[in-house]
Order: sequence, then structure tokens, then C-alpha cells
Amino acid sequence: MDEEVVGCQHCGSRRIVPKVLVGGPMAGMDNKDGSYVCLDCGRELVPLGFEGEEERQDFVAQAQTAGKDFLHIPIVPVDTWSLFNLPLLDIPVVQVAKVVEVEWRDGWNVKEGGVPFADYWRAVGSKRYGAEDVLLMDLAGMQHARPNFEALKALMKRKYAIWLEMGVREVQDLFDAFTLGSQHVLLGSLTCSSEGLLQEIIELSDMSVPLLYFDGKVRWSAKRLPTDLSGSLSLLSDLGFERAAVLDLRRLGGRDGYDVELAETAISSGMEILFGGGVRETHLPDLRKKGAVGGLLDPYTPVLRDLIATQAAPVENEPLPVPVKRESPRGFGIDG
Repeated sequence: MDEEVVGCQHCGSRRIVPKVLVGGPMAGMDNKDGSYVCLDCGRELVPLGFEGEEERQDFVAQAQTAGKDFLHIPIVPVDTWSLFNLPLLDIPVVQVAKVVEVEWRDGWNVKEGGVPFADYWRAVGSKRYGAEDVLLMDLAGMQHARPNFEALKALMKRKYAIWLEMGVREVQDLFDAFTLGSQHVLLGSLTCSSEGLLQEIIELSDMSVPLLYFDGKVRWSAKRLPTDLSGSLSLLSDLGFERAAVLDLRRLGGRDGYDVELAETAISSGMEILFGGGVRETHLPDLRKKGAVGGLLDPYTPVLRDLIATQAAPVENEPLPVPVKRESPRGFGIDG
């Protein structure tokens, strides 16, 4: 096995050093915050581990072709169901809400544990990680058809570009999601009841994005919709959707990486594809090269686990870091 090589998460350079803050009685010794800086691109970073120099060189070559228009969107599943029993007006929601690990077993299975939303958000929104968008999954809405609006209001105050999946089942859900402040609303196939709903939604909003859940076939709530991936994407394209997300449930949270063949099938549809399921930070340049417009990152990649574990606790009353603000979304086709 090749010796592991460490490099910059942005450009792949090996010239990375710990960031040392200036000033203080023992500058250079007790004045470090756990961050690293790349001496080549100048950005703060989370060090990436590569399995040998050849893999690092491939990453460097692919990273050079990646543009700022490519989206890297962490998937953030939040256990909002358990919050219904808590007095949210009296407690800090960002501390009690948990970002959990989920897996698909012919239905969602939520693993025990998780970390406070505040800790997870601090990691993905930090300069070291640099996510400008997140895919927030409201498990109460997805699993139980009961979105936790009070919790979402509190969590989404710390947002700029939120892609919200809360289990849209009817048009009113779309209005509710945008009212909360979502930039994009995900129309998950698991809760989509009909082709008619898709038609209504595309007529109302071009900021809504279908999310196809795939576990060997596309999982639709509606029985008459196509279950093969190519057929489902063709249907969406015919209805007028220009962008779609595909999440491979078989690889979500696993160690085997993403299904390259499935990603290529999705991308070959001609639609703008966001692909997820087994996707880690090192896969992003490859997805970009294949023609995807973005990657949906697994909730707990090794990089994020390390960043959450080492992220320094904020000082009292310090606001949580937020991603860089993107352009405001366009209206979604409703007068008034």
C-alpha cells in the first residue's frame, strides 16, 4: 500500500502549515486554533489524506479544472422529530437539535448518537471547510409528514444557501418551505405522490429541485412513475426541470465511495446533476470533470469528523459562523 500523503483540500499542495495567530504572550506556542494554511493557494483548509503521491497528483490536476460554479453541498440530516416534546422557546435549539447519521434499510434508519447542530454547523460553515450551501434534511417531515416548523425557523436563522428537504407532499409544502427562507426546495421522490404534483411545482417555481432516491431503482411514492434512473430523469426533463439531484441510498455513509457508473448514467441525461451517496471531498474534482454541477457530501465524512472533533469551542455569545452569502433567489412565480 502506498504511503499516505497529506495535501491541501483546495489545490492539493503539500505545502501546508499550522496557522499561528499573531500576538499574545506566547505567540507561536499557545496561540494556535487548529487551522492549517496552504502556502501555495493561501487558503485555510482541512488537510486531506491521499493514498500515495499519484492520487494527490490526480487531485491537483482535477482541482485546477474545477470552477467556483461547482457546488459542494454537505447533507445535514437533523432529528427534528424528538424536538416536538421540548419547549423550544426556553432552550437553545441549535444545541439540542442533533445532526444524525442515517442509512437506508427499505426505510430510513437513524443511528444512535449524533452531534449538536451548532457544532456541526460551525464545522461546515468555517473558513477551513468553506461550504456555501447545505442540504438540510428535516427528518420529521420526511418520515412522519410533520415538518417541525418551529425548529426549522430556529435552525435556518443561521443560513444563507439552504437546500431544504422536508418531505414535500403537496403544493402547500412548497410555499411553507420558501416562507421559512429556503433558497432551494428539494422534491424528494420518496414523498412525491404524482406526476401532477411535479407539473404544478415546476409551473410555480424554478428554485425547486427534484431529488431522486435510488436503491437499485428510483423510489417514488407514486406507483405509476418510472423506476429506472434514465426514465425518471427523462420524465423530469420533459416536464421542464433543468436540474435534478440523485442520491444513491446504497452508498450513503459507506466506505466504498460513490458509484461511478450510476453517476455517469445520471450525468449523461443532459440535465444539470447534483450527485450524492458515498461522495467525499476527494471525489468532487472527479464529479466536476465528469460534468456534474455539484456533489452531495455524506453527512459524516472523515474530514468532517476530524473537523468537528478538533473545532475549538466558541467564546461566549460568539455567533456561529455562516457560509458566504450567495445571490438572493429569484421569486417563485407567484404574484404578490
